[in-house]
Amino acid sequence: MTNELRIIPAVSGDYSCRAETDDNKTEWSEALRLTVSTDKPRATLTADPTIIPAGGSITLTCSVDGSDDWKFDWFRDDRPVQLSGTNEQQSDVSVSDGGVYSCRGRRGNPVYQTEESNIQKIADKPRATLTADPTIIPAGGNTTLTCSVDGSDDWKFDWFRNNRPVQLRGTDEQQSDVSVSDGGVYSCRGGRGNPLYQTKESEEVSVLKTVSKPTVILQPSGSVVYKGEKVTLRLSVPTVKQHPSWPVVFTGETVTLRCEMEDDEGTQWTYKWSPANRNSPTSNEYRINSVSESDSGELLLYG
Repeated sequence: MTNELRIIPAVSGDYSCRAETDDNKTEWSEALRLTVSTDKPRATLTADPTIIPAGGSITLTCSVDGSDDWKFDWFRDDRPVQLSGTNEQQSDVSVSDGGVYSCRGRRGNPVYQTEESNIQKIADKPRATLTADPTIIPAGGNTTLTCSVDGSDDWKFDWFRNNRPVQLRGTDEQQSDVSVSDGGVYSCRGGRGNPLYQTKESEEVSVLKTVSKPTVILQPSGSVVYKGEKVTLRLSVPTVKQHPSWPVVFTGETVTLRCEMEDDEGTQWTYKWSPANRNSPTSNEYRINSVSESDSGELLLYG
């Protein structure tokens, strides 16, 4: 007989044992209570803090409530990772790289594994946040851009338009709110300290500029014209045309509205239609299938 009892599957209960020979037997041992949970445990991952300081690291802790002797597997961005300087039985590990981390516990033979833990998003750098209010600059006006870094102060800001550094007029580096009157794709970045520590660049924000007057186009194009040369100045204005050009359209009929620009010579226009209550396109054609009474009225466009 063996002095081991293997229980597959494990069953909750009070277990005791005694030893016997041909001539003798011992008393029963004290009972050992075995508690078997029917739910598979889930590992728990904690991080303090969740942003890695410049040149530093943070500590991740993996645990399984109510039990011991676990070995741990680690994952970053859904892939197994061998964290530098750790062994399988370490529940606390130090990381210096950002990513989405999780962990899992295992023990026994055959190996029993926990459910994978919750995830922890670890940032190696904070990301600046850029907002614009409004995102469409009114004719002759401006809009305010605000750059911020959550949870901290004393940042200086760099500004970018169309992926190029830009010095916004009338601002200094420590202004988080700036006023702009030019359209474009804007972003910002924070920096502070010595040596300089920089945030990640913000997400881009598109700012559109409303043009209140027709555009004058010089043909041939060029910034310098010499005495005696011949040039043509043209006004570029958008015009809405209806096809077919019936003065009255009846319910159920189909019409196409077309935005035509006078300078159709290589200029890349983006079109916006108003009202935009029919999933209006960004092309120069607006097809309305099976018109209804609600389609009556004025339609505006922007080129």
